[in-house]
Amino acid sequence: MALYLSTPRLREVDTRRVVGEALGREGCAVYLPRVDGRSSNMRMLRVTDLSECAPAPPFGIPEPGDADAAGRPRGDCLDAPLDVVLMPGLGFERNGHRLGRGGGYYDAFVEGALGAARGRGWARPLLVGLAFRAQVVPGIPVDAHDRRVDVLVTADGAVACTAYGRERWGGPAGAAGA
Repeated sequence: MALYLSTPRLREVDTRRVVGEALGREGCAVYLPRVDGRSSNMRMLRVTDLSECAPAPPFGIPEPGDADAAGRPRGDCLDAPLDVVLMPGLGFERNGHRLGRGGGYYDAFVEGALGAARGRGWARPLLVGLAFRAQVVPGIPVDAHDRRVDVLVTADGAVACTAYGRERWGGPAGAAGA
């Protein structure tokens, strides 16, 4: 699972419990983002404990280091099949459109993850957006490179936003023709 650690400064849904439960699940590999420079390059690196992450500037988002406590390079999520990518956002539509923070980090990462899955014959990961109710709006600006989430989760429940989301997750459709 590729997850993210929320930070209060960005007013995101708190993910620490989700990440903690995933870390405690036997056989579940957990990957957290590490941003490299300002070129929209984000890698998802394997962690085994939340203590392996430290706040990174400028927003204080907890990130894993490049190496684990023993000095070994961390595993990258693109080296093995990835089941789920949990994605933050500023806003979402019920059809899965997502508004990020403008850096393109998740869009670029998702393209790489989808390409890795295609190239290796793996099922593609399920893209899941996590949002507060107030973040679900009727319209957001989108560009050609923006990736829709397959499932949107709020306190009201989960909504399948794409055909792939309905296939993998089930549940009601987010919009007609989605």
